[in-house]
Amino acid sequence: MGHLLPRWMAHFFNTGHGLRPAVLPHLLRGTAALFTLLLLSLLASAAAAQSLPTAGARLMLVVVHPDFKASTLTRGELAALFLRTRDVLSDATPVRVLDSVDPAQRELFYQTVAGRSGTQMHAYWSRMVFSGAGRPPPQFDTFGLLAQVRTDTTAMAYVPAGADVRGARVLLVLELP
Repeated sequence: MGHLLPRWMAHFFNTGHGLRPAVLPHLLRGTAALFTLLLLSLLASAAAAQSLPTAGARLMLVVVHPDFKASTLTRGELAALFLRTRDVLSDATPVRVLDSVDPAQRELFYQTVAGRSGTQMHAYWSRMVFSGAGRPPPQFDTFGLLAQVRTDTTAMAYVPAGADVRGARVLLVLELP
């Protein structure tokens, strides 16, 4: 009667170098169960992750003072505030927006929120200043943005997801392109 295993594998198991052939079916059954469990957990985590930002996604946080009145904000409202077409929320809460001094971070933010490139934003602010209709928000580095937000109850800024936002409240998480 032939072996179910190749001869070299049967020799390996019978010489004390590994498991006995009688144990192999139980081992394979356990491995199949473990594989099935792993596969189901991966599928469940993938389904749960559909509402979360994708792995490796770059994120930006919109932060405010902990006492800031609003609890939510739409992208449209955010764009209007940072383009300075509005300076108050719908409930008449005043907002002082702050920009990043980092051009790459600023461009990613405005591309995500307002759909405008850095060049388009430069042209926008040039027109606004020239016509007397407005000025761009004051610019700070990440540390300065957070310092302003921690001390001014009307301040709103955007910072990279890795920034230390203790003392501030995250109002919105933006997934960058």
